Amino acid sequence: MKPSFVLYLSQLYRQHSRQVLATQIRLLGDFQLAEEARQEAYTSALQQWPQQGTIWTVKMSWHSCILPG
Repeated sequence: MKPSFVLYLSQLYRQHSRQVLATQIRLLGDFQLAEEARQEAYTSALQQWPQQGTIWTVKMSWHSCILPG
């Protein structure tokens, strides 16, 4: 994994993770589930992003809210 990609994802996390968490809390109604879903989305992004792009992370976040655990 390229260092520039890790830096980019780190910046993305810092810039958008609160919004992602707030959206997931609204969708799930549970802070703990939302936090877990957010972490799963970003972990998956680290593994899949280079092939799938930004929209994939948004979709993963949405799916993790709809189908938790």
